[in-house]
Amino acid sequence: MCRISGSNRPIILSSPFVLDTPGSPSAPLVEEVGSDFVHLSWDRPSSDGGGRLTGFILERRQIGANLWTRVNFTPIMATEYNIHNLIEDMSYEFRVIACNMSGEGKPSENSQKILIKDPKGKSR
Repeated sequence: MCRISGSNRPIILSSPFVLDTPGSPSAPLVEEVGSDFVHLSWDRPSSDGGGRLTGFILERRQIGANLWTRVNFTPIMATEYNIHNLIEDMSYEFRVIACNMSGEGKPSENSQKILIKDPKGKSR
């Protein structure tokens, strides 16, 4: 904020390029499941917040847990991703967050519950 000489009215300076955070991407869809990974895809948000998207962050949580864990810390530009190092016979859900220069948008809806299981493995 600054004041013009001889005036008591403040002037507030702001960028003419104020951005909002992006909208939510679609819920992630399962493309493939293996013994320790899942391949997900999603659609871009309908709103980019007025600026170019800088990528997506994925989060996961085990079914029954409250805590979401980041899968990637650097945004990725693709709308699909392989998530490795999952535990076989454990169920997870996933969500996606779009990012732009203004920050992170709201998370997508959660994916369906996904059981990590090798489709070629023996039945137990």
